[in-house]
Amino acid sequence: MMNYLNLLCILYVHLIASVKLFSLGKSLKGRF
Repeated sequence: MMNYLNLLCILYVHLIASVKLFSLGKSLKGRF
């Protein structure tokens, strides 16, 4: 159970990081 929760947490953090990087890339593209 603990292993499953750990995996879920890692996936969640990875998803947030991907969204932040994507929005950052979009704003950078809009600027240049």
